[in-house]
Amino acid sequence: MRPLYQFLSREARPKVFGLGLSKTGTSSLGAALEILGFHHAMYDRRLTKDYFAGRFDRIDRVLWRNTAFEDWPYPAMFERLMQRYGTDAYYVLTVRKSPETWLASLERHALLSSPKNAKIRALCYGLDYPQQDASHFLERYNAHNRNVADLAERLGLSSRFRVLCFENGDGWSELCGLLGLPLPDVPFPIRNRTADRVPNQRHVAANMSRIAALATEPQ
Repeated sequence: MRPLYQFLSREARPKVFGLGLSKTGTSSLGAALEILGFHHAMYDRRLTKDYFAGRFDRIDRVLWRNTAFEDWPYPAMFERLMQRYGTDAYYVLTVRKSPETWLASLERHALLSSPKNAKIRALCYGLDYPQQDASHFLERYNAHNRNVADLAERLGLSSRFRVLCFENGDGWSELCGLLGLPLPDVPFPIRNRTADRVPNQRHVAANMSRIAALATEPQ
């Protein structure tokens, strides 16, 4: 199957912003949008640092070059993106079947990933590790989802916005229904499941050591 948007000019292709937090199916959303023919930008450590430092030149170039976006820094930018693109774009909020499911996935991901990622989590969530304060991360997750949905309604973007939960069966029908596209004749992609990752024991040991050290630091 040929990508459905491959023959449209960059200017004619709508942009699709994945605004769900990491570990909500963002990689699966990105893979699905690539199948549909969108030019896809995923998590970018450098752009995330740029955003929180108030630097937008590189981010604006990536926004111009691509038509689909997911993971950091884009969830942090949801207000800026919705106000800038309005009804000229689509917005997808990926969520997990429960906040606790998301937290468990993020905790495992934090242990398995490079210790360098802790500083990015600190920028995005305010703490290095979810193991430091589960309630803090759950509050961030719930507040983010609520704020994105509320802003979509306030800006009159309800017809351009969807909440998708792949664990609950959402897939091509819901995504293509939002985008006004026919259903592809391939299975919906499921990518980057934390449960499928083979642990890097050095990363696990380093992360556990850092979590233990943080627990002894004064609040």
